[in-house]
Amino acid sequence: MLSDRFRLFPKESTVNRSKMKKIPRFLFLILFLFSTQLLLVSCDPATLARLIGISITDGPIDDPLYGDVFITVDGIKIDGKKLDGFQRQTINISELQNGISTSLFKDEVAVGTYESISLILDFDKDDSGEVPGCYANTVYGRKITLANYRTGKQEVTIEGEFVVDEDEDSEFVIDFDLRKTIRGDRPGDEGELSFIDVGEMGKALRMADSKETGNLQLELTLEASLPEAALGYLIYVYPKGGFDRNAEFLDSDGNGINFENAVVSGKIVLESTGGIGTATLPFILEGDYELVIEAYERYEFSQTRLGYLAIQGQESVVTPFSISKGKKTELGLNGTSIIE
Repeated sequence: MLSDRFRLFPKESTVNRSKMKKIPRFLFLILFLFSTQLLLVSCDPATLARLIGISITDGPIDDPLYGDVFITVDGIKIDGKKLDGFQRQTINISELQNGISTSLFKDEVAVGTYESISLILDFDKDDSGEVPGCYANTVYGRKITLANYRTGKQEVTIEGEFVVDEDEDSEFVIDFDLRKTIRGDRPGDEGELSFIDVGEMGKALRMADSKETGNLQLELTLEASLPEAALGYLIYVYPKGGFDRNAEFLDSDGNGINFENAVVSGKIVLESTGGIGTATLPFILEGDYELVIEAYERYEFSQTRLGYLAIQGQESVVTPFSISKGKKTELGLNGTSIIE
């Protein structure tokens, strides 16, 4: 046999062969650890995102002198962080009544529990660059700013826990209640109408997960004598036992808002004959409630409160009802007279 020094192809070093065997094992270990890390990250709720929608609706403004009310939303924040992908828009908020809403945002958001949502309002300009950004139109054609000396962009924050679920998409609705957020003028005000303080507006707004809510469908039949007074009717809904007849119309805290503790309100739309009216009150959280109906005598540019509507078969002006999530509660009432 030839000695090693005469071989054209020397023997493989046992050391090199050992290294060659170890390298694939080492690479395999790295790949295993890397893939495991990827699996853990992909299962981490902090990295998951689900599609959410945020829409906005409204309740009626009490004063018939004012028609359309517009707000300009420049952005949305969740827990203080601005949402990417939001499209600035000016909204005729007063059109969004009786179950009508409009979309503000639809995109993916990280799964988790949140504590607040904020609307960034632009008081200076609307989405077409016109002045002002938030305003009301009177029925006689005049535009009134709602800023009351506020300028620029300011946040209205709604406090309250809500959850973006990892198992399904979510739809949230904001009730921008004009009846609670707009007040009449005071000495020194910029105009005859304005938003209440921004810090208080967040308390007047509410947000709900739509899958946790139900709707109230009301049909009101009036005694023949009632429509002759050319009346208008507004509904105010309270948690069960929450209506205080002696306080709710007295503006107890001086902010110019009556029926302030109502969780939702609605306007009864009368048929042309005046004898029957209907209303839809949407996005009410599941639970037990009560409602009262206020009667107003309406004139061309003003109204006078007449009192509460008495309901046939009830000793009180308060009507109890319950809401179940995902369902419509139908309620038929007969109005007999008006009492203080």
